[in-house]
Amino acid sequence: MVVPLEALLRRVVRTAEDMFDKLGEIDMLWIYENASGEQQMVVTPIMAPDGQVAAAYKTYLAAGMRQLFHQHDVVRYAVAAECWTLGCDLDPDYCGPLGEHPQRREAIIFEADDGRVFLSAWREIIRPAGGKPYLGKLSAIWRPPRVEGRFHDLLPRARSND
Repeated sequence: MVVPLEALLRRVVRTAEDMFDKLGEIDMLWIYENASGEQQMVVTPIMAPDGQVAAAYKTYLAAGMRQLFHQHDVVRYAVAAECWTLGCDLDPDYCGPLGEHPQRREAIIFEADDGRVFLSAWREIIRPAGGKPYLGKLSAIWRPPRVEGRFHDLLPRARSND
């Protein structure tokens, strides 16, 4: 029986929530499924001294995940990662790094992809002064009309249709 893609997304949400509750942060984590329905999880920490090194590592990581997915005949995956966001209130006049924007928010983004359907959701990270960090409510799970970024289009099947 094939489990819906939303169920895979919710599994990565629960896994990230558990990790965040224990550590107050998460490393990027992936749950992927092969054509036989077997699931695996891999954690890919991103540690870099500056933004340029982190960006280069993320490009390298995306290529590595694409290769892993090809080797294991992966047909779908879900990923969770910490990020900075401005939500819908984008500041078109701001030219600096997003992590330095005074109105940025810290969040965990959740994404799932099967080559046909892409799902996304997020939870805000709340870090009260002097208190234990916690996560806000899970957003609605939605299908973005347009998807871009280095961690998309990683499935071998999706690329072969180009």
